Amino acid sequence: MVDFIHLRDVDLGTLTTAAEVWATLPDRMHTQHGDVDREVISPLAGGAWKGSEANTGIGELRTMSGQIEDAHTEAAALRTVLLDAASDLKTAKEHLTKAIADAVDQKLTVDDSGGVHWTAPPYARNLPPDDYDAAVKPLKEAAQGISDRIGKALTEATAADQRAAFALNADTRGADPKKFNGNAVGAGPAQDARRATDLANRLMMLSPAERGELRNLLAANADDPAFSTPFLNQQGPRGTLWLAGMIAKLGAGSDVPKDQQEDLKAIQADLGRVLAAGTGKGPGPHVDQNWIDELKRAGREKTDIGLYSFQPYGYQLLGTLLDTGHQDTDFLRQIGQDMRAMERDDPAVWLKNTPSGAMYNGFRLDITDGHGAGLDPMTGLMAAFGNNPEAAKEFFDPAKHPGEVAYMLKDRHWLMDWDGAGPIPEGYNPPGYDELGRALEAAATGQVPTGGYGLPGGAHPVHDETMKQIMRDTVSVLGGEDGKQGKFPAIMRDSVGNMVASYMGDGVYDQLVAKDGQNGSMFHDQDLMRVITAAGTDPEAFAVMHGATVNHAADVLAQHPVVKVPGALPAMDVEARQAFNALGTMDGLRDESIVAAREAGVTEATWNRKFQYLTSAQILSYIPHVGIPAGRMMDWYTAHALAADTAGLEHGSGLSRTENYWSGWSSSKAMAEEYARANNASPEEIADLAEDRRSNAMDVAPRRLGRK
Repeated sequence: MVDFIHLRDVDLGTLTTAAEVWATLPDRMHTQHGDVDREVISPLAGGAWKGSEANTGIGELRTMSGQIEDAHTEAAALRTVLLDAASDLKTAKEHLTKAIADAVDQKLTVDDSGGVHWTAPPYARNLPPDDYDAAVKPLKEAAQGISDRIGKALTEATAADQRAAFALNADTRGADPKKFNGNAVGAGPAQDARRATDLANRLMMLSPAERGELRNLLAANADDPAFSTPFLNQQGPRGTLWLAGMIAKLGAGSDVPKDQQEDLKAIQADLGRVLAAGTGKGPGPHVDQNWIDELKRAGREKTDIGLYSFQPYGYQLLGTLLDTGHQDTDFLRQIGQDMRAMERDDPAVWLKNTPSGAMYNGFRLDITDGHGAGLDPMTGLMAAFGNNPEAAKEFFDPAKHPGEVAYMLKDRHWLMDWDGAGPIPEGYNPPGYDELGRALEAAATGQVPTGGYGLPGGAHPVHDETMKQIMRDTVSVLGGEDGKQGKFPAIMRDSVGNMVASYMGDGVYDQLVAKDGQNGSMFHDQDLMRVITAAGTDPEAFAVMHGATVNHAADVLAQHPVVKVPGALPAMDVEARQAFNALGTMDGLRDESIVAAREAGVTEATWNRKFQYLTSAQILSYIPHVGIPAGRMMDWYTAHALAADTAGLEHGSGLSRTENYWSGWSSSKAMAEEYARANNASPEEIADLAEDRRSNAMDVAPRRLGRK
């Protein structure tokens, strides 16, 4: 491992100078080789020296000439290794130097071992423990960020050093240690691809050091088409799938040494990045259509990876590679549709091709954590769609592929894909549902999901008609009478909650304010209410949806001032009144979500504490406010909601329906009063009008779910 001081203080100019000086050596050797051939060997072989001794001597000279040419090859290879090492180490040193400079800017110190330290501000030293922790939290987080960057720079330098050492050793170690190596490869993307191919083809026989070098080469080069394309071409489609299978064979199981398993996990993940870079259509080379066509043929065939009674389909192996990297849209279109066509011909094709028997207990094709066993290739395909919204939208486009959303959500049999060695635990959801949720979220929102609760920051893409129809279909299937009726896997709730929040201004809010639950242009009322309630069984998902509602309501109020007519009491226009309808509907659905959570074994106190935590963490402010008044109304609402919830929880009740009512009343009253103050109106009168709308909507919410 390259240590901190070494990288911080190293003078890379020496290495660069050595590489530059060395760069002239191959050309001089090439010139000498030409001189020997032209001025010595050719005249002698042309008749200037004859006889048996001449033949022997000329043969020796030709051997020497060959060695000069081999020396030229080896020297040229070593030149590229030195230049490549100098470049990689320079990049690592630049990353380290920038991290140290940023630490200084943030009032942090970095010691000679690379440790990062912060000093609490004077005012914080006498604060109570909780206040002290809050005051120094930004410093701790900044220090951790710098520490992570320093660690990454040192890892980069160590990897570069190891690659150079491996390459130098390989290129100077020919078949005969006493002779120059005419097969030296050198360094650079194409040369690294040759080394990686050689190592990959010997995967079963690699020493730990060689396996580590393969991991190193893939990690350093996987995203570079100049490496990935020749690697894929040298492997070929079938060889790539075979390699994916061998990684699983050697890396799965509790008896596999930990270092071997960790190497193979990384190699599998990076092989997915190699696939993405080599099949992409961006700058640089990429595999041709013949390669992809052959991959599709191999995907439909079984691959022998040396297991006793199980041969996975090529597509099952390919699925393990699709969940890393940004797979190309056209590549996913071709692979996804062909995989889907194979499944359409036989919906049970993957289920019928799973290993059975005690020897396969805990066997996995996907050895990376969190993706299941990898036997259902659709899980990998959905993961790829989650990373590529454009490809996801095209796959689920109802105009091109009618019924696809319904098939995936309702009709398809998702393999359990349990990757543990024991019985499947109660409440386990197939991991494919999680990836399906992310794929639908990407398709409907146009953004790569965060993988958790809440939408990505920054500007949100405008929802086009295809995205809207995907969202309509999703809500219809998950909430409709002919669909899931709100009973969908818990593992999808985060994605569904994010989708509802994303569409707050595109149909969801309009439905929340709908009088008597009339169906809107985007959604059937009961379907949407069921979807919100079911997703809201997860308090974090409800917090995201609820926060988007409050945010949107605040924006509406900011754009619709209090109506003032001479001789009449202040009033709110239709849009302003509807803002409190929406808040009341969500308060009512909050009650219903808590009931559903309780039926699933989650107490009211646990649900509300989680909801409160996410609210206080301010993950809700991802939708831009319209001006300062909306921001103030949002802040007043949130502060009073947290205060009311905290009071209820401190009484140990866990927040009953009555306390939830008062929590909603307190927070919406605060928002209404701030709205009134911003419009120079009576806070009490406006708050009374707002509460009338909110409480009525809250009472109606259960009936909109079909409750009596």
